[in-house]
Amino acid sequence: MERIADDSNTSTARISDLIKAIKEYSYMDQARLQEVDITKSLETTLTIMHHKLKRGIAVTRNYDPDLPKIMATGSELNQVWTNLIDNAADAMAKMASLRIRTARENDFILVEIADNGPGIPSEVKSRIF
Repeated sequence: MERIADDSNTSTARISDLIKAIKEYSYMDQARLQEVDITKSLETTLTIMHHKLKRGIAVTRNYDPDLPKIMATGSELNQVWTNLIDNAADAMAKMASLRIRTARENDFILVEIADNGPGIPSEVKSRIF
């Protein structure tokens, strides 16, 4: 019974985290353009994408702790992060590595999302951009 109670508590906490993440991810009840915390945006996306990343993909985070908030369309940024992370997860084999880094470069914020997958085949590259 104790194991069932622990499993129930863990599941309830996970569902609560997902509901919170979905609300944050979609920027529900917020204006189209708002202040966005890039680190929080990336973490929310990672929470949403957890089901794909738990298949043996190690996520390394290297966030600049002093990033300012930016004015942006948060839900659209989250969609960018989702697409990049989803594509990386699909392309990588087990024992994969996903690296996320943020930094401030002069008046800009840099977000790098890198993986150790095979990359895009040369014959396809000319058609994707």
